[in-house]
Amino acid sequence: MKVSIIISAYNEAKTIRAVLAAVRVAPLPPGIHQTEIIVINNGSSDATADILAGEQGVRVISLYPNRGKGAALRVGFREATGDVLLIQDADLEYNPQDYPVLLEPFISGKAEAVIGKRPPADMPFFAGLKRVPHFLPFVGNRMINYFINLLYNDWSKDYACAYKLFTKRVVDRIHVRTNGFDYEYELFCKVMRLGVPVVEVPVWYRPRSYEEGKKIRAIDGFKIILVAVRSRFFD
Repeated sequence: MKVSIIISAYNEAKTIRAVLAAVRVAPLPPGIHQTEIIVINNGSSDATADILAGEQGVRVISLYPNRGKGAALRVGFREATGDVLLIQDADLEYNPQDYPVLLEPFISGKAEAVIGKRPPADMPFFAGLKRVPHFLPFVGNRMINYFINLLYNDWSKDYACAYKLFTKRVVDRIHVRTNGFDYEYELFCKVMRLGVPVVEVPVWYRPRSYEEGKKIRAIDGFKIILVAVRSRFFD
C-alpha cells in the first residue's frame, strides 16, 4: 500500500524544514511499502519556496497567488498517486510519529477514512482551556464540533483535528466546492453522508498561537457552519 502525504504550506518558513524532517523519519506500520511527499507552496511570500527548493525527495507544487488551503489540498489530492491520502499540516501542531496509529485502520480494512482526536476533545471544558493558548479558538472549535455532531447525529468526531486520511478512491468520488479552511469539513461531511467507514484515533497535539502563525479566523468558523448545513441538506 502506498501513502501520499499532502502538505499545504503558506508562509511556513519557520517550521516547514522541521516538519519535512519529522515526516521523513516517521515510523510506518507493516503493509505500507511506499510513500510520497507532496508540498503545495500556496503563494508564500516568505522564504518557504527557497527552503523547499533545497529539499530532496519532495514534490513541490507552487500556487500563486494564495488560493486557500482547500484549493491547495485539492491540487495535492489530484496529483497524488497513493492508495491513502494523508493531510499533514506544516506548522508542527501535529506529530508524524502518529502515522502508525493513523494508517493501521486502512491496512486492517476497518476504514476508508480516518480522523485524529486531539487530547482536549476528551477533557472537561475548563481543563481543556489550560491546554490551548487562546480562549476563543477553543470555544469556537467546540461549538462547531457540537453543531456538526448534531447535524450528522455522530457524537464522537473531533472535526477540527487536522489529521484526516482518506482512500484515494473515496476522495475521487466526492465533489468539494470550497477552497478555504472549510474544504476539509465539506469533504468529511460528504464522506459521512456516503456512509463510508470512518475510524477515529487519538493523536498528539500542541496548539500554536496566532503570534506563532496560526491562520484560521472567526470568519472561517461561520463558513464551516454554512458548508456543514449545505452538505447535509442541499448537496
